[in-house]
Amino acid sequence: MNKPRITALMTVFNGEKYIREAIESFLNQTYKDFEFLIIDDASVDSSRDIILSFKDPRIRLIANEKNIGFVSSLNKGLQLAKGEYIARIDADDISMPERLEKQLIFMENHPEVGLLGCWVENIDEFGNIIDNWHRPHENGHLRWCLLTGTNCIAHSSTFYRKKIALQLGGYREMRAEDYDLWSRMSFQTKIYQIPEFLIRLRKHISSSVEKYSKETEKMTRLVMRESMSRILEKDITGEQIDIFRNAFLKYDFINVRPMFQLLFRLYEVYIKNVNLSENEKTQIKNDIVNVVAGTHIKYKHRYHIKIIFIIISQIISDKDILNMLILRSKKKLLNLLSRN
Repeated sequence: MNKPRITALMTVFNGEKYIREAIESFLNQTYKDFEFLIIDDASVDSSRDIILSFKDPRIRLIANEKNIGFVSSLNKGLQLAKGEYIARIDADDISMPERLEKQLIFMENHPEVGLLGCWVENIDEFGNIIDNWHRPHENGHLRWCLLTGTNCIAHSSTFYRKKIALQLGGYREMRAEDYDLWSRMSFQTKIYQIPEFLIRLRKHISSSVEKYSKETEKMTRLVMRESMSRILEKDITGEQIDIFRNAFLKYDFINVRPMFQLLFRLYEVYIKNVNLSENEKTQIKNDIVNVVAGTHIKYKHRYHIKIIFIIISQIISDKDILNMLILRSKKKLLNLLSRN
């Protein structure tokens, strides 16, 4: 086999339940010229036997002598990969047949993009579609989401330039390792998502997202602090991030003012320093309005909305956002009044 353009990278630890389906979804891709590098992290179930049952020469199995963990196995795969591009896939997810072909064509036509994702359909343990994930797809909007704490790029959907990931030191040994790498990559290269459903992401109770949510949130806050400090060119404290995150994710009226002060400072600097299309600017403004108007912060009384609007009008001068807030607040107040 000649040197492949793409390395499909999978790590597995005791993934016997779904790994056959995940492997088959890659072997059935319309684009054929890739190596399939699988790092088995000392599984004690039948995962390795299932991998070895495939006789496809594109599969290259590396068996760890002892369990070294998910992130270390990923970094080992990055070092061993022969391809120019890395296409990530987890051992319980499914790639649509045209995924690699579409992602490769996009990257070849857009050399300025270093990280590419796609939209995702979420499936349950039995493969039934339960919902879908249409996250932003343009560079400026994606960067904004990462900056404010939303991991908007599914790990199993990613297709990225190996050289850039290695230059950044690969994945850091932490939960939220993907969010961290995407955040660091966003400062080095453009990022994008194909607005098509090219991945099916399995949601089940044993998934790492479910098992390690508290640790993931802790590491997410660390990455946010680093990224915000870099954008603002000043040190943002852990306390500021905690206030921001707590007010952003749940009803926390006491911390609304400092949260919005940081949010709008980020917005002003971001809009000034990042090249954005008009559509991206509109989408970011919509995101901010959604936060303020109650998509993330759940106001319990109509007077809270009035107070929030007074606070916002004192902090930001952007007329578009203020006008959008007036309309949204009126609707919310009318809904509250109609229920009282």
